[in-house]
Amino acid sequence: MGPPRFRCATLILLLVYAFSINNIKRLGLSICN
Repeated sequence: MGPPRFRCATLILLLVYAFSINNIKRLGLSICN
């Protein structure tokens, strides 16, 4: 899989990615409503 540090960074990036997607969805819903 690679060094642990790289894996940790990938996990953090995935968390940030998912968080921003949720925020965009909420923004879209509030704009549509």
